[in-house]
Amino acid sequence: MGGTNFVGSSAAFCLYVDGALVNQDCFFSGEIPADGSFSQMSSSIISAAVHTGQHNLQAHIFTTNGAELGFFTVNYKVFKP
Repeated sequence: MGGTNFVGSSAAFCLYVDGALVNQDCFFSGEIPADGSFSQMSSSIISAAVHTGQHNLQAHIFTTNGAELGFFTVNYKVFKP
């Protein structure tokens, strides 16, 4: 994320499982660089165990003052005990 019009904007990543925000919080992962260049940010969010079956997963990005999104990838990993 980046952009000269959005310098100082912070970015938070949020994970929703079945429409509910995981851990009741979003995690800020970085700030748009002072020169407006793009930066790489990442976040790992661990969810409590969910019951067996199909679930709806969504990833949301929130910023404090906006940002330009250059490329976005989400990797979900599901572990079965």
